[in-house]
Amino acid sequence: MLAGICGPRWAELVGLRVSDFDFAKKTLTISSSLSEVNGTFTRKNTKTGQTRHIKLPDFLNEMLIEHCDGKAKTELVFSNGKGKALSANNFARDFFRPAISAAGIERLTPKDLRDTAASIAISSGANVRAVSNMLGHADPSVTLRTYTHLFNDDQEKLANAIGEKFDKSA
Repeated sequence: MLAGICGPRWAELVGLRVSDFDFAKKTLTISSSLSEVNGTFTRKNTKTGQTRHIKLPDFLNEMLIEHCDGKAKTELVFSNGKGKALSANNFARDFFRPAISAAGIERLTPKDLRDTAASIAISSGANVRAVSNMLGHADPSVTLRTYTHLFNDDQEKLANAIGEKFDKSA
């Protein structure tokens, strides 16, 4: 759910610790990632080397509070059955593919969930800067180049909004 709503990269998602959440302020801080090479995990800076703060919707904050209940601040939020980091291949094989198959979805990847988060944010009216910050893009131009097709109906929204302003003032 977090991947499809807030769009962290896979390595950022699997590297999240309980301490990265401030449930009272409903925020997530992404300051590192957990990269996997040949089954060995290494904590690294984010892709851009920058820390970002993401506001969580109430429903997601509540789900995460429940999910993290009883976990120590230093524990990984998402882990395998032994409390260790999630391997991308094992996660896909054991959980993700069976879940999307059960949902009747033909093809979906964890990366697609990041794109879904961008799509939801844009269709909800977020501006490019906000989407860029949420996704951790170094520059909003990256967001525009990647998701420009999702902004296609902005012209119609803009025209309607301007029309409403004039209708109210007349």
